[in-house]
Amino acid sequence: MDFELALRARLRASDAVRAIVDDAVDWVERPQAADGGGYPAIVLQSDDDTRARTMMGVQGWRRPEVRIDCMARTFAQKRALREAVIATLQRSAVFDGGRFGRAQDVRVRDLSEDTGTDFIHRDQVVAYLPYLLET
Repeated sequence: MDFELALRARLRASDAVRAIVDDAVDWVERPQAADGGGYPAIVLQSDDDTRARTMMGVQGWRRPEVRIDCMARTFAQKRALREAVIATLQRSAVFDGGRFGRAQDVRVRDLSEDTGTDFIHRDQVVAYLPYLLET
């Protein structure tokens, strides 16, 4: 399984994350719910995925930087979701054929906004997520 699918599956498999968002974890865009809501949710986006090389070729370990938007209707729910995501990524894990190292350089930004019709609570977790696809 590639990194993107493995990360999405890992977050969906986390009991703490799933208790808040069920399976609303997607790459790049948040699917709209039939009722126009769709919160709480997580949206993933790759910020930098440099593939390091050595004299022997491409290194096995990747260290992609990922932005993880934790969105909710309430401040408390956003905060709980953010902490569940960080706790999940702070643990090393072997998941779906890949090895995740502990998240590195974790940063959090509050990107909450008033859309004119409602208020969306959103924290963006930015972190390097070491990953090795095992063969």
